[in-house]
Amino acid sequence: MRWFEQNRERLAREYTGQYVAIIQHAVIDHDADFDALARRVFAHVGTRNVFMPQVNPKATPLRVRLTTTVAEP
Repeated sequence: MRWFEQNRERLAREYTGQYVAIIQHAVIDHDADFDALARRVFAHVGTRNVFMPQVNPKATPLRVRLTTTVAEP
């Protein structure tokens, strides 16, 4: 989360309005649709904590911990 805050301005130039999936200080994927992003990311990395904020230069991100397995539709 700290990395996101420190790089928010740079990320906003490329991803404003989109959700970004961040693992180990790197954006691994992005999408305007959170559900689509989450499905792709969890299919790729499995069930683990992934920070997926919406890039907005002024908003404060929320932190949500995954405590159960995500069911496929």
